[in-house]
Amino acid sequence: MNKPEIICHRGYHEQAIENSLESFALAESLGVDGIETDVRLTADGRAVLLHDRLLPTGVETRATEFAELSRILGSAPASLEDALTRFPSFHWMIELKRPEAMQPTLEAVARFRGERKMMLIGFWHPVMVQCARQCDIPVGLTFCHRPLRFADFSKSIQAQASSIHTVIINFEFSDSELMREIQDCGWQVYVYDTHTEADHRQCLDWGVTGIITDHPQQLANLLNGVS
Repeated sequence: MNKPEIICHRGYHEQAIENSLESFALAESLGVDGIETDVRLTADGRAVLLHDRLLPTGVETRATEFAELSRILGSAPASLEDALTRFPSFHWMIELKRPEAMQPTLEAVARFRGERKMMLIGFWHPVMVQCARQCDIPVGLTFCHRPLRFADFSKSIQAQASSIHTVIINFEFSDSELMREIQDCGWQVYVYDTHTEADHRQCLDWGVTGIITDHPQQLANLLNGVS
């Protein structure tokens, strides 16, 4: 059985702010394979690594300029370009949180084309189809639900963007039947929102390509046979 990739969810943030350069450095020290991170756009067009739509002030990130955003958060958020520059060995799974983040993200990743392992992912499937049409970087589609018939979905997507063949799906909405459907269609699968050893063991049984987890050490111990 092939070992799945260990993808650290927003960096290792038990001891650092999520999606920060420090959290990525901690993840690197653990020997993970990759990072899942989130891109949002500020009001003045800066692509920053932030997950939440709303800031602590209740204002949206996309309505706030970078300088003000940094003041509110207490420090400047990491940029996508900074992260890609600092950590060349990771498999970067870059989630576009909003459609307006697409073009700046494509411009940023284009600078590292052929030099970094990267995948663009997101819940905005029409946006991800556009990404696949505009660049040759792998694209994945994120799900937080159980599709009715994956084979039908696959045909629809392949007709629009034949290069897309990766699913990123929430563990809670996954089962062995769905995994077989996805894999029978020739797609690779990453699972996210795993928390316990039992969750990770289940993913191993499914033969997933990778696991996006907040608990990379737990998963690494399992893969290495450490109890």
